[in-house]
Amino acid sequence: MTLRSAIDGFLDKTVDAHFKRDGEERLVFFPMGYGSGRIVPDAEAEATLRIGSRRLTIATFVVLIPLIAATQALFPLKGVDFLAYFLGCGALGFASQLYPMWLARGLPRSPGCDDRVAGSFRTAVPAVRALDLERNGGGGCHFSCLSGGARHR
Repeated sequence: MTLRSAIDGFLDKTVDAHFKRDGEERLVFFPMGYGSGRIVPDAEAEATLRIGSRRLTIATFVVLIPLIAATQALFPLKGVDFLAYFLGCGALGFASQLYPMWLARGLPRSPGCDDRVAGSFRTAVPAVRALDLERNGGGGCHFSCLSGGARHR
């Protein structure tokens, strides 16, 4: 395996993580990787989204991360200066996520709860409850609020 093929494989998997098929076998694009999806109408729109997601990943690893690391290495910050730097890095990370949302701006939303996070919680909460019952004899669950329960520890 060459370095180029390894990088291409990584980028392909990173981009593929933004796409999923819904119950009607339509391709759905998740701009943030989770949340509400956008229905991809045709192959041209899919190609645009895939290229844009790939470019964002490349820009993050080639520009953003080295820039952040070099800034901290060259100008070690402490106290309030570090807090401002940390908040600035967070703002850059947030701003970089606006690009996939902008790419999907004209696409229709996927109907229903086709949310990856909600789907994860729907499968995780029963498993956590079962584990809690097994360990504590049903003494309660820290995650009961996720499925509408009101019990907390």
